[in-house]
Amino acid sequence: MNEYFKKHKVHLMAWVFFAVLKTIAAVLFALYMQKMIDAVSAMDAQKMLHTSIAGVVIVVCYAAFGYVGSYFEMKFSQKVLVDVRQDICKSIVSTDLDSYRLHKSAEYTSILNNDIGMLDEKYFLCLPNIVIQILTFLIATVTLYQMEPWLAFSAILLCAVPLIVPFLFGKQISARQKSYIHVLDWYNGKLKNIWNGYEVIKSYHVEREILTDYEKCNWEVERTHFSVRNTQNMSRSISGGIGFLIDVCMMGIAGILVLKGYVTVGILIATIQLMNYIQTPIQWISKLLADYKTSQPVLKRVTDILNLPKDADHGEKLKTALPISVENLRFSYEEGEEVLHNLSVTFEPGKKYAIVGNSGSGKSTFMYVLMHYYNHFEGEIRFGSQSISDIQKKELYRSIALIHQNVVVLDGTLRDNVSLYESYSDENIKQALIRAGMGDYLNEKGLDFTIQESGSNLSGGEKQRIAIARAFLRNTPVMILDEATSSLDSLMAAKIEQTVLQSDTTILNIVHQLKADSLKQYDEILVFSKGAIIERGNYDELIQKDGIFRSLLSVMSA
Repeated sequence: MNEYFKKHKVHLMAWVFFAVLKTIAAVLFALYMQKMIDAVSAMDAQKMLHTSIAGVVIVVCYAAFGYVGSYFEMKFSQKVLVDVRQDICKSIVSTDLDSYRLHKSAEYTSILNNDIGMLDEKYFLCLPNIVIQILTFLIATVTLYQMEPWLAFSAILLCAVPLIVPFLFGKQISARQKSYIHVLDWYNGKLKNIWNGYEVIKSYHVEREILTDYEKCNWEVERTHFSVRNTQNMSRSISGGIGFLIDVCMMGIAGILVLKGYVTVGILIATIQLMNYIQTPIQWISKLLADYKTSQPVLKRVTDILNLPKDADHGEKLKTALPISVENLRFSYEEGEEVLHNLSVTFEPGKKYAIVGNSGSGKSTFMYVLMHYYNHFEGEIRFGSQSISDIQKKELYRSIALIHQNVVVLDGTLRDNVSLYESYSDENIKQALIRAGMGDYLNEKGLDFTIQESGSNLSGGEKQRIAIARAFLRNTPVMILDEATSSLDSLMAAKIEQTVLQSDTTILNIVHQLKADSLKQYDEILVFSKGAIIERGNYDELIQKDGIFRSLLSVMSA
């Protein structure tokens, strides 16, 4: 995290510099009070006038330094927060799929929404404030020492006591803060489930049950939050009580020195004023140290996300995407639970392949491994003569268009959603939309039509056709469809499938609904079961075998 302090050191140093100038102005105001009281005691009108003018100048400087210091503090905070958020998002987006799935999406959201705010207050602003408070304490103590050494020594000894408090409560606060962070993750997950499942909640009339569950979650969040705040409050209350005792002791010591004639009444008043800048920094340091300890679980969590392993992409450029050869492929999400078993298959240029099988048979997993989303597989995958491990992933993704079953649409125009912010001509985008069956929609809305959050103003079929248009626009030599037409009506699905099959592109289509007329058009059908290819061949060959495919056809053709 030190790099953020270094990167924005100009704003950081300016903040500390003007904060110190503000402290000096405050100390000078204490000296002004001493001079004014002594001038009044001596009935010196001219000295009173000069001192008053100096007092006005000091107050103006104090206000100006305070404003400028706060400005640089806010600019420092702003720039650090922007950088940290950007780096966290970059780290998440740049990591591999395995590392990404180590954390829940609610945790990522919580870190970017909640943890960053805590880190700003209790770490990035905390450490410079500790330095500022130490400098304030030193300036005020040295000034008091110049006035009366015994008062300075007494102040140092007494003010050391509150520093013990953070160490008494530090571990307790840190543990409770860690618990609070985990509960916030859980809370964010609950909210996500409610918003994503809103239609289901309404359809099944389970509002009461959802609200009851939310109430429990809501109370648990505030219970853990209260626990953190209560412990912090106890720490602050004890520190505050000790602070008042220090005031009483210092007033007693200063009063004795006045009675014995060692110091003037003006020095007594200045001492009272200076004690604010000796005692208050100590109290602030005590609080800031407690905050710093509180920040450690948050700091560790953010650091872990920032240090997610990067998705290595140091390979060669792809020479040719075809043929795709898979030999003895094995894959497991978790050790000991193999999902794909000894798969071997070759996909030839320009041919069309239908991939069928029951849910959970490994069809989608096979496609994701083929796209190199996962690195930990056994066996060999080759594109042309190159091993998949030797090819840059970005090169691979330029040659393969994968249409996911779960379509993601962005807040933005129709143009942006199809092009995904890459540079394509409007004519090419329009042609892709027309091929995807959105010609009428395009004529009615236009490319500048704004798509709302998560595509709330689109139907499921329209979202899926946008995803298909993205693939058509890229015109890749290989296209993988993961049940890409499942949200479309049968007529539109058949029309788009025909468009896909008539292209020169090599097609790998995970088919969710088996129709004899369309399956006959595929060069080869791969039948998956329990992570293995158990049957393969064209439609007529598989029908003649009277095996698993024929059974699937009778079940999945409805």
